[in-house]
Amino acid sequence: VVTLPEVILGFDFYVPGSSLCLTYSLSEPSDKSVCMLYSWKNKKSQIIASGYQIDSPRFSPDGSKILFFYRPSVSEKPDLVIFTIPTQKKTTVCSVDKITIYPWNANPTYAIWSPNSQQLLVENKQESDSIVQLYSLFPVKLLKDIIQTDFIYTYRFSPSGEWIKVEYPQEEQTKITLYHWKSGKTIEMMGEWLGWS
Repeated sequence: VVTLPEVILGFDFYVPGSSLCLTYSLSEPSDKSVCMLYSWKNKKSQIIASGYQIDSPRFSPDGSKILFFYRPSVSEKPDLVIFTIPTQKKTTVCSVDKITIYPWNANPTYAIWSPNSQQLLVENKQESDSIVQLYSLFPVKLLKDIIQTDFIYTYRFSPSGEWIKVEYPQEEQTKITLYHWKSGKTIEMMGEWLGWS
């Protein structure tokens, strides 16, 4: 049992048997969010970032990096930040217009790792709509604005990491766009998504 001084809002493990645990929490009474990396082996914690708002921290599939949205103060827009554990380096991928927190979604995910930890999908929320963007990380670069629409249901990489699926409403139906980011091929369909083969 580990007792932390902050109120824990969410947590994530790299793998179930991993010695590292990631938490993000609300520090009282200052109401400052803290993103913390905790090691079960040496019982030590490390604060990765602290500020007005920290959201959706996630380990990369290879366990070497952590992504999170970081808003240092209420007057600034959130940045998507990558923290590399071996080098302790932070890299800003992009800024987003806003992060919308719904009361039923206590641990939202707006950025998604590719299976090989080399790319990211980001939902960049604007005032009236959202853009699903694809970024490469080595080097950090915007590869493609995939979809821009007023609302996004879901967005995911295929298990191979070559295809991206985006679901969104259109004319009272669900539209699905599949994008092959290596070739640029796009497939569009209407209906219910049943999953990858």
